[in-house]
Amino acid sequence: MYKIAVCDDVSLFAEMIRELIDEFFSENEMDYDIDMYCRGEDLLRGLEENTYNMLFLDIELGDMNGVELAKEIRKYNDEMLISFITSYREFSCSGYKVNAFRYIIKEKTQLRSFVNECLSSALRLYDVKNQKRLLKFREEAKFVQINEIVYIESNGHDLIFHIKEGNTEREYHMREKLDVMEKYLNNVLFFRANKSELVNMMYISAQEKDKLYLDNNRYIKLARNKGKEYLYTYCKIKDKYL
Repeated sequence: MYKIAVCDDVSLFAEMIRELIDEFFSENEMDYDIDMYCRGEDLLRGLEENTYNMLFLDIELGDMNGVELAKEIRKYNDEMLISFITSYREFSCSGYKVNAFRYIIKEKTQLRSFVNECLSSALRLYDVKNQKRLLKFREEAKFVQINEIVYIESNGHDLIFHIKEGNTEREYHMREKLDVMEKYLNNVLFFRANKSELVNMMYISAQEKDKLYLDNNRYIKLARNKGKEYLYTYCKIKDKYL
C-alpha cells in the first residue's frame, strides 16, 4: 500500500489535494492511504508512528516554515519523497537541500496536472527503487533492493558494495567484474562514473566539475569527458524517476 501525508494549514486547499489523490489512485485501481495534517508539530508527531512514501508539504505553514520542517525531517528520514506546495513560481534554492521531489503550484487550473504528474513519477520511482537482486557476497547471500545500494567500487578482482542499512552504511564484498555487475543490475538509476565505480544517482547531491558528491562531503571522481554524459543521463531520467 502506498502511504501519503498531506500537511497544509489551508483546509480548503488541502481537501482539493486529497480529492485529486483519491481520483488518481481510484483511476489506477491501486491501494493507498492518506493522512491529513494542518500543523507542522502534528506532522512530526505523526511521523513518529507512521511511515509514508510521499509527503505533500505546504512551504508556508501557520506554525512553522515548510522548508525548515523538511530539514528537520531529513535528519532521520531521507527515504520519503517530499513535494512542496507553494503559491509562488519562484522557488527557494533551499528546497534542493532537502532533496525536494516536486513543487506543486497552487493554481486551480493546473493543479490536477501537477498532482497527477507528481504521483505518476513517484510511482515509477517506487517501482524502480524497490527492484531486488540476489547478490552473493562473501559475507552472505541476500536479496538487496536497488535503493539500498549507494555505490559499488572495483578493487582489483573484487567488488566493494556500499549498502545502506537503516541509518548506517555497510560494506559487502564479492569476487566479480564491475562490467558484469552493471549488466546484472540493469537499472536506470546507476551511472558508471569511471572505470572502477558505479554510483546510484539517487544518492548524488551535487556535481562539481569532475566530482559527484554524496553525503558528508564524500565524492566520486568522474572520468574524463564523463561530466557531460552524467548531465545528459541525469536530465534524461530526472523527470521520470528522480
